[in-house]
Amino acid sequence: MIKNHEKQRFIFPLGSPLPTGVLIFSYALLLVGIIQLFDNTIVGIPIILFAGYLAFQFQGTEVDLKEKRLRFYTSFLGIRFGKWQPLESFPFICVIKRKTAKRTYAPSMQSVDEINDFYSVVILSKNHRTKLVLVNKGDFTACAAQAEDISKAFELPVVQYNPQRSEATKARRRQGRR
Repeated sequence: MIKNHEKQRFIFPLGSPLPTGVLIFSYALLLVGIIQLFDNTIVGIPIILFAGYLAFQFQGTEVDLKEKRLRFYTSFLGIRFGKWQPLESFPFICVIKRKTAKRTYAPSMQSVDEINDFYSVVILSKNHRTKLVLVNKGDFTACAAQAEDISKAFELPVVQYNPQRSEATKARRRQGRR
Protein backbone atom coordinates (compact mmCIF):
# COMPACT_ATOMS: atom_id res chain seq x y z
CA MET A 1 0.00 0.00 0.00
CA ILE A 2 1.14 3.54 -0.69
CA LYS A 3 1.41 5.32 2.64
CA ASN A 4 3.05 8.64 1.70
CA HIS A 5 1.02 10.49 -0.95
CA GLU A 6 3.43 13.44 -0.96
CA LYS A 7 6.15 11.22 -2.36
CA GLN A 8 7.36 12.36 -5.79
CA ARG A 9 8.95 9.17 -7.14
CA PHE A 10 7.40 5.69 -7.02
CA ILE A 11 9.23 2.48 -7.89
CA PHE A 12 7.23 -0.69 -8.54
CA PRO A 13 9.65 -3.66 -8.72
CA LEU A 14 8.39 -6.71 -10.62
CA GLY A 15 11.31 -9.06 -9.97
CA SER A 16 13.46 -11.01 -12.36
CA PRO A 17 12.29 -11.40 -15.96
CA LEU A 18 13.82 -14.87 -16.15
CA PRO A 19 12.15 -18.20 -15.27
CA THR A 20 13.14 -19.93 -12.05
CA GLY A 21 15.13 -22.62 -13.86
CA VAL A 22 17.29 -20.04 -15.62
CA LEU A 23 17.88 -18.21 -12.33
CA ILE A 24 19.03 -21.42 -10.63
CA PHE A 25 21.30 -22.12 -13.61
CA SER A 26 22.76 -18.59 -13.42
CA TYR A 27 23.49 -18.92 -9.68
CA ALA A 28 25.16 -22.31 -10.29
CA LEU A 29 27.15 -20.82 -13.18
CA LEU A 30 28.17 -17.94 -10.91
CA LEU A 31 29.48 -20.46 -8.38
CA VAL A 32 31.38 -22.29 -11.16
CA GLY A 33 32.86 -18.96 -12.26
CA ILE A 34 34.05 -18.16 -8.75
CA ILE A 35 35.66 -21.59 -8.43
CA GLN A 36 37.16 -21.23 -11.90
CA LEU A 37 38.54 -17.81 -10.92
CA PHE A 38 41.05 -19.49 -8.60
CA ASP A 39 42.09 -22.06 -11.20
CA ASN A 40 41.99 -20.10 -14.47
CA THR A 41 41.32 -16.36 -14.20
CA ILE A 42 40.86 -15.81 -17.94
CA VAL A 43 37.97 -18.31 -18.04
CA GLY A 44 36.51 -17.37 -14.64
CA ILE A 45 35.98 -13.65 -15.26
CA PRO A 46 33.73 -13.98 -18.36
CA ILE A 47 31.70 -16.72 -16.66
CA ILE A 48 31.18 -14.51 -13.60
CA LEU A 49 30.20 -11.51 -15.73
CA PHE A 50 27.68 -13.49 -17.80
CA ALA A 51 26.17 -15.34 -14.83
CA GLY A 52 26.09 -12.15 -12.75
CA TYR A 53 24.20 -10.36 -15.49
CA LEU A 54 21.58 -13.12 -15.58
CA ALA A 55 21.35 -13.53 -11.79
CA PHE A 56 21.12 -9.85 -10.83
CA GLN A 57 18.81 -8.51 -13.53
CA PHE A 58 15.45 -7.11 -12.39
CA GLN A 59 12.52 -5.27 -13.99
CA GLY A 60 9.90 -2.83 -12.83
CA THR A 61 8.13 0.47 -13.44
CA GLU A 62 9.24 3.85 -12.13
CA VAL A 63 6.95 6.89 -11.96
CA ASP A 64 8.30 10.40 -11.35
CA LEU A 65 5.39 12.72 -10.43
CA LYS A 66 7.58 15.80 -10.11
CA GLU A 67 8.73 15.56 -13.75
CA LYS A 68 5.42 13.91 -14.85
CA ARG A 69 7.06 10.94 -16.54
CA LEU A 70 7.31 7.15 -16.22
CA ARG A 71 9.40 4.30 -17.55
CA PHE A 72 9.55 0.53 -17.65
CA TYR A 73 13.07 -0.27 -16.48
CA THR A 74 15.55 -3.10 -16.40
CA SER A 75 17.89 -2.92 -13.45
CA PHE A 76 21.36 -4.41 -13.12
CA LEU A 77 23.10 -4.05 -9.74
CA GLY A 78 20.74 -1.20 -8.79
CA ILE A 79 21.31 0.86 -11.95
CA ARG A 80 18.02 1.30 -13.82
CA PHE A 81 17.86 1.55 -17.62
CA GLY A 82 14.75 2.47 -19.59
CA LYS A 83 13.19 5.13 -21.79
CA TRP A 84 11.21 7.85 -20.03
CA GLN A 85 7.72 8.54 -21.39
CA PRO A 86 5.37 11.42 -20.49
CA LEU A 87 2.78 10.58 -17.85
CA GLU A 88 0.12 12.37 -19.91
CA SER A 89 0.28 9.46 -22.39
CA PHE A 90 -1.01 7.12 -19.66
CA PRO A 91 -4.15 8.71 -18.11
CA PHE A 92 -5.81 5.59 -16.63
CA ILE A 93 -5.26 2.96 -13.93
CA CYS A 94 -6.83 -0.49 -14.38
CA VAL A 95 -6.95 -3.94 -12.79
CA ILE A 96 -6.63 -6.77 -15.31
CA LYS A 97 -6.72 -10.55 -15.00
CA ARG A 98 -3.73 -12.40 -16.42
CA LYS A 99 -2.69 -16.04 -16.75
CA THR A 100 0.54 -17.97 -16.45
CA ALA A 101 0.99 -21.46 -17.80
CA LYS A 102 3.56 -24.10 -16.99
CA ARG A 103 3.94 -27.41 -18.80
CA THR A 104 5.60 -30.36 -17.06
CA TYR A 105 6.57 -33.60 -18.78
CA ALA A 106 6.58 -36.99 -17.10
CA PRO A 107 9.17 -39.66 -18.04
CA SER A 108 6.49 -41.32 -20.18
CA MET A 109 6.30 -38.07 -22.24
CA GLN A 110 2.84 -37.21 -20.93
CA SER A 111 2.44 -33.51 -20.27
CA VAL A 112 0.58 -31.73 -17.49
CA ASP A 113 -0.41 -28.10 -17.97
CA GLU A 114 -0.80 -25.90 -14.91
CA ILE A 115 -2.59 -22.59 -15.51
CA ASN A 116 -2.69 -19.95 -12.78
CA ASP A 117 -4.69 -16.73 -12.76
CA PHE A 118 -3.41 -13.55 -11.15
CA TYR A 119 -4.29 -9.88 -11.23
CA SER A 120 -2.18 -6.86 -12.14
CA VAL A 121 -2.53 -3.13 -11.60
CA VAL A 122 -1.57 -1.48 -14.89
CA ILE A 123 -1.35 2.07 -16.15
CA LEU A 124 -3.04 2.42 -19.55
CA SER A 125 -2.67 4.63 -22.59
CA LYS A 126 -5.62 6.64 -23.91
CA ASN A 127 -6.78 3.87 -26.28
CA HIS A 128 -5.92 1.08 -23.76
CA ARG A 129 -3.49 -0.53 -26.24
CA THR A 130 -0.31 0.14 -24.24
CA LYS A 131 -0.07 -1.21 -20.69
CA LEU A 132 2.71 -0.82 -18.13
CA VAL A 133 2.49 -3.19 -15.17
CA LEU A 134 2.79 -1.57 -11.76
CA VAL A 135 1.88 -4.38 -9.34
CA ASN A 136 1.20 -8.12 -9.62
CA LYS A 137 -1.02 -9.71 -6.95
CA GLY A 138 -2.69 -13.06 -6.44
CA ASP A 139 -6.25 -11.99 -5.67
CA PHE A 140 -8.59 -9.33 -6.99
CA THR A 141 -9.44 -7.60 -3.69
CA ALA A 142 -5.80 -6.89 -2.80
CA CYS A 143 -5.17 -5.69 -6.33
CA ALA A 144 -8.24 -3.41 -6.33
CA ALA A 145 -7.18 -1.87 -3.01
CA GLN A 146 -3.69 -1.26 -4.38
CA ALA A 147 -5.20 0.32 -7.53
CA GLU A 148 -7.26 2.73 -5.39
CA ASP A 149 -4.16 3.80 -3.45
CA ILE A 150 -2.19 4.33 -6.65
CA SER A 151 -5.12 6.21 -8.17
CA LYS A 152 -5.23 8.65 -5.23
CA ALA A 153 -1.47 9.19 -5.29
CA PHE A 154 -1.29 9.74 -9.07
CA GLU A 155 -4.68 11.52 -9.31
CA LEU A 156 -5.73 9.22 -12.16
CA PRO A 157 -9.10 7.42 -12.47
CA VAL A 158 -9.50 3.65 -12.14
CA VAL A 159 -11.31 2.36 -15.26
CA GLN A 160 -12.30 -0.97 -16.78
CA TYR A 161 -10.02 -2.39 -19.46
CA ASN A 162 -11.70 -1.71 -22.81
CA PRO A 163 -9.23 -1.46 -25.73
CA GLN A 164 -10.44 0.35 -28.83
CA ARG A 165 -10.05 -1.37 -32.19
CA SER A 166 -7.89 0.47 -34.68
CA GLU A 167 -9.08 1.20 -38.20
CA ALA A 168 -6.54 -1.30 -39.59
CA THR A 169 -7.97 -4.07 -37.38
CA LYS A 170 -11.53 -3.23 -38.41
CA ALA A 171 -10.52 -3.32 -42.10
CA ARG A 172 -8.78 -6.71 -41.66
CA ARG A 173 -11.83 -8.17 -39.99
CA ARG A 174 -14.12 -6.88 -42.75
CA GLN A 175 -11.88 -8.50 -45.38
CA GLY A 176 -11.87 -11.80 -43.51
CA ARG A 177 -15.67 -12.08 -43.62
CA ARG A 178 -15.86 -12.03 -47.42
